[in-house]
Amino acid sequence: MRRRDPELSKGWGQIATPLRTRMLYKLKGYPDSWIEKRMRGIFIREELTDEWQKRGAKQDKDYEILTAEISKATFGVTPSQYIGKTS
Repeated sequence: MRRRDPELSKGWGQIATPLRTRMLYKLKGYPDSWIEKRMRGIFIREELTDEWQKRGAKQDKDYEILTAEISKATFGVTPSQYIGKTS
């Protein structure tokens, strides 16, 4: 399934295919190793959200809560706490 990557399709309304995503990151000057890690991260995130959907997550709030819990367990902060520290 193709998904929108808001980072890459800002204002364009385009669907970000894996090939197009790689090309745009390359054009933005990112190194190949970074692009590969980013693509793996996107793929893993898609698999994870598909699994959450199978298990009953339906609303954006469901995904927000699950993402925050993973972030807190992994990094010690939720995304909103991290954003508060960087702004």
